[in-house]
Amino acid sequence: MSDRDGDAIEATADSGGAGWSRGGEQSGGTATTVAPPLSRRSSRDKNPARADATRPKSQPASRPADPGDGTAAIHAVVVAGDHGWGGDAFGEISCRPLLELAGRSIIAHGLDWLSAQGIRSAAVCANSNTSAVRRHLGDGREFGLSLDYYCDVMPRGPAGCFRDAAVDCDAETFLMLSGMIVPRIGITDAVRHHRSSRSLVTVVACPGAAGSLEPTGMYLFSREVLDRIAPTGYQDIKETLLPHLRRLGGRVGMFRVHAEQVLRVTDLESYMRANRIMICESLDAVCGSEYLTVGQARVHRACVIHPSVRIIGPAIIGPGCTLEADVVVVGPTSIGTGCHLEQGAVVSRSTFWSFCRAGRNAVVDNCLLAQRTDVPAGQELRDTFWTGRRPADDYRTIWSPTWLPKQPAAVRVAC
Repeated sequence: MSDRDGDAIEATADSGGAGWSRGGEQSGGTATTVAPPLSRRSSRDKNPARADATRPKSQPASRPADPGDGTAAIHAVVVAGDHGWGGDAFGEISCRPLLELAGRSIIAHGLDWLSAQGIRSAAVCANSNTSAVRRHLGDGREFGLSLDYYCDVMPRGPAGCFRDAAVDCDAETFLMLSGMIVPRIGITDAVRHHRSSRSLVTVVACPGAAGSLEPTGMYLFSREVLDRIAPTGYQDIKETLLPHLRRLGGRVGMFRVHAEQVLRVTDLESYMRANRIMICESLDAVCGSEYLTVGQARVHRACVIHPSVRIIGPAIIGPGCTLEADVVVVGPTSIGTGCHLEQGAVVSRSTFWSFCRAGRNAVVDNCLLAQRTDVPAGQELRDTFWTGRRPADDYRTIWSPTWLPKQPAAVRVAC
């Protein structure tokens, strides 16, 4: 995204429905004058299909303290629906926000960040993934948040999902967050800039590969923008909403950050990069008291590890893993729940999802192993996404949220 106004693209109308459920470096942008605000009630009454929609008002068991900077009054909307990246098996994985980074799902990292910023409530828009995401996240108590779940019957696009999820909330400022990013910045300065500039939308952007600015997947919205998003049809942000606001004379601001301040997962390469950064820099943040510190590594208490195992550098060994004699793990490496590394296996700079097996004397370097895959004894794998014996076209067997494991019974760690 550049500082230049985008081409105007008219919003299209289409029929659609919706439903709520409750779940267990910095600079400002420039624009023209601010569009006059419409009444709050008009935005609520625009979608007849939502006239009778209500949301429970239960509260989480605990909440972060109000930091006193106004962030507690912000309502967050997390967009976690899938759209195919294509190109390879990794690009077609379903329910990608539940993929693990450093032993914790991408979307959970995002909710952790929201809570740390003092935000108290959020709506999660996951569309066809809603059931799996709700099972994974629950009602938000783990994060100190009050979570709602919103599912569009018809595809609405990111702007449409935001409007539908936010329209019944009383907040004046909204933060939209992609379920595929891990922010590593404080939000206070961006909120202050958004409010002081009186922008309808503030795009949090970073330099892209071509030198132009690209959206990070974070946006701040003022309430007035809800009346400028069509209540039906597919509504994009960059291609529909922002050009539409500019035509109306609305202010669209920009808040610049460094690229490393927001980890974005858009493909296999960016996933592996984000995973390594999280393992190297955030072990204490993502590993709780159930993990033991072994050198630079964190090893879950519910593991069986032979005394001859060597773990070199930063690594996460998840619950229920077995590491046999003479295994070598070289970080940054993440070994998921229930994995088994047989005698003499060597694993370096790699990520194993749940229930993988590396056979006797196997060598795995700079690889990603899909769930429930095996590396045969003696085989060497390098620089690949390994799906084992899964059919090449059966992408949903590579990652399935129904395979998210339960907590295993504690066993012993011998290191």
